[in-house]
Amino acid sequence: LGLAASPWAPLAAASGYKQIRLFNTDTEEEIGHLLFEPGVPYVLKFSQNGAILMAAGGQPGHSGSVVLYDVKTGKVVGRFGDELDTVLAADISPDQKLVAFGGPGRIAKAYSTESGEEVYQIERHTDWVTSIAFSPDGTQVVAGSGGDGTIAKLWPVATGKVLKALRHGGGI
Repeated sequence: LGLAASPWAPLAAASGYKQIRLFNTDTEEEIGHLLFEPGVPYVLKFSQNGAILMAAGGQPGHSGSVVLYDVKTGKVVGRFGDELDTVLAADISPDQKLVAFGGPGRIAKAYSTESGEEVYQIERHTDWVTSIAFSPDGTQVVAGSGGDGTIAKLWPVATGKVLKALRHGGGI
């Protein structure tokens, strides 16, 4: 399940059922928890500046979404996707303006964190989307899938059009 460490504070987050447990990494003490109503948070990631904690997951075969939390207050600042299955892969852009995610639905999606609207979909995967990441400069996104023989699909953030498909014999 999900595990993440803040890039700027002695803070770690760990998945639990319908919750995210928070730990002080200096003292190793549990310092609190956040509710994750969609189900199990399979993916946890802090934003590049450490201000946002992204959690993605849900209930397999039932529902899934991505939730953003303000690290200082613990309040939900965004919820994206209303999937029919759990979210298995997700990332937040370095500028915190986009969230990209995917899962068993075989589609990678990008949502604006400002408007809450879907920006685009990448529908070319023939198997589950199992990994997704923004480039460090935030200009590109890459998504990997299970066993469709394609290790990754790369696209520019600005267009949402697949730029490259890197072939591989197995899944990622």
